[in-house]
Amino acid sequence: MRHSNLFHYGLLMLLSIGSPHLAHARELPTGEATVSVPVVNISPEEARAQAIRLAKEQILQATVGEELITSESLLTAGENQQLSALSELSSRGGIVAVELLEDRMVMETTPTAQIPTYRIRMRATVQRYHSVADPSFTLRIEGVKATGYVSGEPLQFSLTPTDSCYLSLFLFDATGAGAQLYPNSYEPPRPFSAGKTVTFPTNRAIQYTLEIGQKGASEEVNTLYMVQTRQPVVYTSSEPTFEQVHEWMSRLEPNQRNLVTIPVRIVTPSF
Repeated sequence: MRHSNLFHYGLLMLLSIGSPHLAHARELPTGEATVSVPVVNISPEEARAQAIRLAKEQILQATVGEELITSESLLTAGENQQLSALSELSSRGGIVAVELLEDRMVMETTPTAQIPTYRIRMRATVQRYHSVADPSFTLRIEGVKATGYVSGEPLQFSLTPTDSCYLSLFLFDATGAGAQLYPNSYEPPRPFSAGKTVTFPTNRAIQYTLEIGQKGASEEVNTLYMVQTRQPVVYTSSEPTFEQVHEWMSRLEPNQRNLVTIPVRIVTPSF
């Protein structure tokens, strides 16, 4: 994914530590994990991203545990794809600070070969939650093409929230690099009404243009990452990453937010 000039803007991180809508800052356990991911059929950057995510999952499982959450998000893509229930493991806490004790490529020796591997050793601080996710607080998503997009093609879709909410939309590639689609300098943050369908981009003067970011690649799969919150909580970094955004969202109590992710396939044009 290549960053469009439309989204080169600066934002502010506005998180009130005393807000009742953020997870309580009590009992902050820490955990450590070491994960190695072979660099086989993936780039070192992709292996690193996978190792970081797996290390976080291991730390969360060891410190606060997980539970199965089923939501009723509805995804409609063209006339062929419809997903009405999403089940996922949800942690009873969120990682709010990370220290990478080891972050490097290594060669791991097996009986038959040496395999290039990306190793992450992580220490993380975990914030315990005092609420559970509300499965009825969700979104209906329409218009994301199941067949994918040609590089250079605009992304357009519609969202219908079940409850009044605020939205933050991001797009990430397989390495975790990304861009914030909404809000932006052309589309300021605003509340969205329950049951009212809104098409993105909301400003018809702009486009969310999809482009393959990896030079020479014929295809890549990005992730549309949609954060729905009950209260206005503004995030930003000039270059948001998947890990940064996920840690930001993890500071919110589960009953105050919802997350929906959708794969977005991008291919090079065929001539």
